[in-house]
Amino acid sequence: MAPIIIGIVAIITSFIFPMIGIIVSIAGVIVGIIGCTKKDKNSIIGLVLSIIALLLGLLMTFVTIKSTENTIDNSRKSMFSTIAKEYINSVNDAVISESVICSTTASEELSNQFTKPTNNGDYYIFISSGENTIIDKFSSFDSNISNKASEQSKELMGYGNKSPWRSKDVYGYVHFNLNNNEYTYSIALADVDGHGISKELEQQNIKRESIETKDVKVDMNKVLKLINDDSNYYCHLK
Repeated sequence: MAPIIIGIVAIITSFIFPMIGIIVSIAGVIVGIIGCTKKDKNSIIGLVLSIIALLLGLLMTFVTIKSTENTIDNSRKSMFSTIAKEYINSVNDAVISESVICSTTASEELSNQFTKPTNNGDYYIFISSGENTIIDKFSSFDSNISNKASEQSKELMGYGNKSPWRSKDVYGYVHFNLNNNEYTYSIALADVDGHGISKELEQQNIKRESIETKDVKVDMNKVLKLINDDSNYYCHLK
């Protein structure tokens, strides 16, 4: 009866504690094989039950691992969406407190043309949580623009501006539209490993489900061209 009892215990344990169930199942298989050499009928039944328990334990372990991975991934997505919203809130605070200056050309050399955002239109403030090489990797920005993005990201978010995926650096931009003294904010933001928001999302649409986790890139050159060609506004903190 012992092999049968071991097999039954292994099946039950595999449902509740898969890893322990696997160990018990392996023990049951060994006992069953030894019993089968003696042509013991109970050992044959116990061996079958133990094999079933072993397969069940492996399956339950796989399910548990995948469930844990999904939980961790969802948690990271939620954290990333929070970081994106905090970037928007920080830019909004800077705009309201008149700590942002803007120009129709993205060039630090034209600092004498920078003014507060007062005209109706679209304004862009760039983000880079790491050194200037982060934005340089994904764009053709000159070093002055990249350095400014890196400096102001630290001012906006302090040390809470990294990706929840292994604390990788993030880059992107906050876009705000001014229309008759009403502001609308959106953001495109990604980390260097390809997680984030590839296409602009308005603040109210930033949710866990909107965070992408594969091959995400923000087209920084497109924004730079948009500013320089279409008389939109490039902004940075004072």
